[in-house]
Amino acid sequence: MAAVWSDEGKLRRWLDVELAALEGWAEVGAVPGDAAREIRDRALPPSPARVAELEATLHHDTAAFVDAVAEQLGPEGRWVHYGLTSSDVVDTALALQIRDGGAVLVSGALAAVVSVMLTVQTPLVTPDFALRDTIVVLAGVVVGGLNRPIPATLGGFAIGFATGVLGGALPSNQSQYLPTFVFAVVIVVLLIRPRGLFDFSKTVERV
Repeated sequence: MAAVWSDEGKLRRWLDVELAALEGWAEVGAVPGDAAREIRDRALPPSPARVAELEATLHHDTAAFVDAVAEQLGPEGRWVHYGLTSSDVVDTALALQIRDGGAVLVSGALAAVVSVMLTVQTPLVTPDFALRDTIVVLAGVVVGGLNRPIPATLGGFAIGFATGVLGGALPSNQSQYLPTFVFAVVIVVLLIRPRGLFDFSKTVERV
């Protein structure tokens, strides 16, 4: 949660908004596609210290952020913040932060509920307590899509259903191969569709 509301997290979300807007402008031809791609590949969130340094001169936090991003990019930096107002960036990024914070709260609450349920089933807590369940849940999230709760949930249901069917179909002396199947599915999904099988949203991706 601290990372979501930190200065670094805020600037990272500001950059996400800028990049998403640039991609939209490039699609309608208002911004050169090559410039949008180069900015997407090269732009990094500036440090809070650099933004604060520029803000001391500019007396405007968004303008300082835009200059801090643009100075990384050379001539292509002139397209950063194209067609946007400060409110467009700040308000949209704030909405993303609220969503991220809500996801942290919901995931924490669900983890607490699941912990209680597992403890009731297995009162003795050992070092490998719920390890298998955690691996299956992680596999489901990766298969569904890490970035959004609904695809991640669908991935969890898919993995749970698949492991249930295979667990019932496999002979008891071969049930130890079930985790191998789960790991194989995760590897294949990461190779073919890293965003997850159920994440069909259009997002800006950076390496």
